[in-house]
Amino acid sequence: MLSTAGKIAKPLWATLAAIATIATLAAASPASPPPSALASDHPSVQLSAPVGSLSPGSPLSVNFSWGGRVRGMEAFFVVYSRIESRSALASLSSQGPLGNPLALTNPQPLARLGSRGRFTLRAANPLATTGCGTQCAGVYPVELRVADARTGATAGQMLLTVPVLPPSTAANPLKLAVTVQVRPPAYSRGLLRSLRTSLETPYTYSYTLEGAPGTSYSALLADSRALPASPYHQRVLSPYAPTYGSCERYLPPLLALSSSLALSGGVNGSGPVVLDPLPPSSSQLAGLVKQGKSEMIVPDSLLASFSPVLSLSSPVRFSSYSAAGTSALLGSELAGSGTPAGYQRLISDVAQFYLEAPGKPGRVALATEVVSNAAQFGWLDAGLARLSQTPFVSLVSAPQALAAAPIQATSTGLFLPSSKSCPLKLDRLRRYAGPIEALSSAAGGFPEPVQSMVGYLQIAGSTAQGAGGRAAATRRLQSAVKAASGSVGVTGSTTITLTSQTASLPITVESSLPYRVKLTMSLNSSKLSFPAGSSRSIELNSSTATVSIPVVVKALGSFPATVYFRSPSGRVVATTSILIDSTGFSVVGVVLTVAAVAVFVAWWIRTLRASRTARRGANGAASQD
Repeated sequence: MLSTAGKIAKPLWATLAAIATIATLAAASPASPPPSALASDHPSVQLSAPVGSLSPGSPLSVNFSWGGRVRGMEAFFVVYSRIESRSALASLSSQGPLGNPLALTNPQPLARLGSRGRFTLRAANPLATTGCGTQCAGVYPVELRVADARTGATAGQMLLTVPVLPPSTAANPLKLAVTVQVRPPAYSRGLLRSLRTSLETPYTYSYTLEGAPGTSYSALLADSRALPASPYHQRVLSPYAPTYGSCERYLPPLLALSSSLALSGGVNGSGPVVLDPLPPSSSQLAGLVKQGKSEMIVPDSLLASFSPVLSLSSPVRFSSYSAAGTSALLGSELAGSGTPAGYQRLISDVAQFYLEAPGKPGRVALATEVVSNAAQFGWLDAGLARLSQTPFVSLVSAPQALAAAPIQATSTGLFLPSSKSCPLKLDRLRRYAGPIEALSSAAGGFPEPVQSMVGYLQIAGSTAQGAGGRAAATRRLQSAVKAASGSVGVTGSTTITLTSQTASLPITVESSLPYRVKLTMSLNSSKLSFPAGSSRSIELNSSTATVSIPVVVKALGSFPATVYFRSPSGRVVATTSILIDSTGFSVVGVVLTVAAVAVFVAWWIRTLRASRTARRGANGAASQD
């Protein structure tokens, strides 16, 4: 039973007590400390199970836990006026309910409501005394208070919001499109098993699989291919590892949005492009349109001018593409919907969204949610399943939401915020991109091992990862690049002996890369000349080949030479040092050298004899005098 002044016949003392209590509540309500996050502002009162939504006239039943004293305590509901907007609902957590209480239920002894810390408080019809009848639709703040039965002092309280809507809302429900962005911090078979199971659930949502620092692209691609098709769920396209639009013009091509979408397409297929939470830059948007992308999902703040009063509930059609906006508020509610209080916030926000234009057909709302582990995906999946049973909500996929009747934008474009400076370490990313571009050029494309390197590179520059995730991806990228570079080189002995000045230098090269590569091998040494050129084109497919290069040796002894392996684009894939041991020259060279030495010796002897003869003659002339 409910208690308000003059509505229900009861003993005079009880009626007077109820009037006094409501008056006290009315006076104290604005100054009451606001509850935190629509849950309990006292640690001993917690919601144990979601309440969901009510039909007008239906009872309210709340399961809660209480860790304080039971004897001599009582519990009751305080109902406040319905909320008028989604912004007011969002501010409820910090400001608390505004205005005077609307209704107060009879206090009930706590000992009769349960035991061992678990209790259930019921009220037959919390809004009966308001006289609203069938016009009661709305989202109502409701406080559950535990108080001392003798003094009336509040010992604990919990604030929740309860949607009240008639069953007729099922005729034109709000269509809700949820995009689940699956972003594991590391490789997770448990998460993929959960996703595989969810594909059998009879309600609709869209999802994407994104890169993770501990997951190679090859592994993610293999598992995504193993996921069965579902008549309910559809994959949509989002960047494999999103980055700042302000960085686009500074990044190497492998980190551009087009490359990130191409990599994601191998895992997720085609569909609308989800650009949330980071808005695209004007150049990125132009690039998407040029690639033929005509359906975008962006933060709703970019489309706010097309629905300045109410929440955006239709896609917007521009000249060359359509855009639908995801609600940041709904996204935050989804993120917290794993708890009873969190789910109650979510259903209240969805109900308030519906009540902005109740019964209007074709309205859609979009939200995105990131999940990173099986447990998180499990409670999100359970929350969506529960939400799908609500009469005023119909879960649809993102493509279905974009197919709704759009708002036509004739001359305006998507509002894009001004670009800020790029916060990424660009020099490091460019340095890592070079070897990958070289391997791609050598392979003539992107075989899966190279795609994995591209994936690590994109994660290393992704804003979706924290510093730890980017560092982990960088380490894996360094290891993969080092291994690939070490897979191409000179095999066998790296010391080559030459016994003549002119010779053909045999070099045996090997590639253990698991894909075919076309390379240019070149030899460089200041003590060799190359009559027929120092470069040769080779093609290796996990094989070896011997290449001969004619050389002319300029010096005797041992000296190093460097072998370079370059891609068709000219980038160095690998380098190897070899040792040349030159022990002799040609016969002609030796003959000429000996002849030169003989001429020099003969000239020296002749000169020596002439000098001695001249000295003897001089000595004889001196004796005669």
